[in-house]
Amino acid sequence: MLDLQLLQRELKDLVGLSQHDEVFRSLKEDILRHECELYNDTIVIQSRHSDSKRANNLGVIDFREKNLHFNNVSNALVWIIDRITIADLKEDYRKKRELPQQLIPGYHVYTCDRVDQTDAFERLRAGIHPGSQHFFYLFGGELQAHKSFFARVAHELEGKYLPDQDTHARQPQHHAVQVLFAIDECRDPQVLRERFVRNLFTAFGLIPDHYRPLLQQNLGILLENSEKTRALTANDYLCVFVHISHWAWNKNLTPEAAYWFIQTFCQCTLRSDGPAILFFFAFDYDEEQNPGVREEVMAAIQKGTHVTDLPELGMVQRKDVAIWLLKYMHLFPAADQRKQILTQRFADSEYFMEDVELELQKLMDAFYR
Repeated sequence: MLDLQLLQRELKDLVGLSQHDEVFRSLKEDILRHECELYNDTIVIQSRHSDSKRANNLGVIDFREKNLHFNNVSNALVWIIDRITIADLKEDYRKKRELPQQLIPGYHVYTCDRVDQTDAFERLRAGIHPGSQHFFYLFGGELQAHKSFFARVAHELEGKYLPDQDTHARQPQHHAVQVLFAIDECRDPQVLRERFVRNLFTAFGLIPDHYRPLLQQNLGILLENSEKTRALTANDYLCVFVHISHWAWNKNLTPEAAYWFIQTFCQCTLRSDGPAILFFFAFDYDEEQNPGVREEVMAAIQKGTHVTDLPELGMVQRKDVAIWLLKYMHLFPAADQRKQILTQRFADSEYFMEDVELELQKLMDAFYR
């Protein structure tokens, strides 16, 4: 049986040989399921890579900027490759590589902690109805796995975490389409708005140049033309993750662009029998690398209107991991086994969520090796 690590090593070898386009092609066409989060991440990174290549061909970026982008793409691809699980693979590819089915879907690593955030969201669910739009702020340190909480909400909406269900993959009660994209760094408000919309159209599988002028479009046009949303009904959800990195953050321009998006781009008539639409504006920060950015983001959130701010994503406590092990105690039935996991893998008092998820994924992977 071929190991998942062999696949990852092969892809990393291609990255090391600077064959980025081949890695993108393999991930999109051969390896990843179109429904998985890593596929969406690949689309976003490839879009940025294509923009940079175009700028290089036109001679509008210098050698230093070209090299910086090249290194960023390499690092981003390695990040994706490291996070590939059996659950992310296309069935045909898994069979071809003689890899087994994942007995425990990967989205179960998202159910550790985040009690404050899930409680806050649950209190709002009664107001989510077909054809409605909702906007949320998701805020926390760079290593607190914002996208994982977003995915957890989508899987929750699909009914995949119901307590009477086991951990095997089940047919969802509802369909929650996940779309992810990022806001670019810009210093011109008009350019930022246009790139915001361009990245959004790209994430929905549309070619932005076919819809120019972009700033005259709206959310309704996007939903009518995207293959990802045409078939959604009143029983479904559309969940959109808008990543705002502290590196791209501008305390004056970024909040204004978000406000324009909500008040202008999203102000249109949507069909009442369509899905409920949930936008998550996900801000991250790193105080060591970018001092003061946390306070700037918090100030912008407090001034925001028409947007619900969820509690800040914080550190995961050791007891939260213990609770997760109890939640899946049919996988870890012996108390000594759970204690050993905590002692060997989670000896510290608190952790970043990204580190917790990596360890939990290793535990789950052990069931099909």
